[in-house]
Amino acid sequence: MRMLSWKWLLLAVPVAIPLILFYLQLNQDLYSQPANLRQVIQVSKEATFEIKCDQDWVGAGWAIEIDGVSHIVTAHHVVEDCLEGEFIGARNAELGLFSLELIWSNGDFWEGGSTDLALLESSKELRTLKFQPEEPEIGQWVMVAGFPLGEDFGPLVTLSEGRIVGLDSIGHIVTSAPINPGNSGGPLINSRGEVVGTIYASDSPDEYENLGYAQSQLEHCGVVLDC
Repeated sequence: MRMLSWKWLLLAVPVAIPLILFYLQLNQDLYSQPANLRQVIQVSKEATFEIKCDQDWVGAGWAIEIDGVSHIVTAHHVVEDCLEGEFIGARNAELGLFSLELIWSNGDFWEGGSTDLALLESSKELRTLKFQPEEPEIGQWVMVAGFPLGEDFGPLVTLSEGRIVGLDSIGHIVTSAPINPGNSGGPLINSRGEVVGTIYASDSPDEYENLGYAQSQLEHCGVVLDC
């Protein structure tokens, strides 16, 4: 068998390097803080938005592309006061206020169900995030993005780190990352910059320390988009 000539090897190197880098990124250790933390932070900040319901800034949301169109996922309770056609909008430090159209919403968690999610279509093209393709696992490093500091600070996204510390059979995730009012609807992000779940609640600090909750799937029009 003839050895490949050095010319063919030189041609193969530019093809092999991107494939190797893609493989390394795909297999980033989900249990460790990302080596490219600065990049994960930047992408998360660009794709996380403060949500406005009528006249009030009420929480957070994160952008996803569905059928080539930018959408924002948030918690139902973030926009529940604007379900009858009131103005819903979003902004962050990179993009000023723009309008959103409510596509779907379900808040039955607060009535004994399991869901507190809403999906809105964006009037602008957005930087988007993708779901984690694997099932979430206890021990994963995660980061919460949102806007807990309120309107006085403008669209200032804050980030907090933690771990996945609990899972149940219906897609609820418990995290040790600190969660505050204004984080609701924001993303729970893994070490690859992918979304593990959408934040919807936290426990009273008088009873528990740093326990918050996210949901790991979004149901829309009969389609389940798994994390």
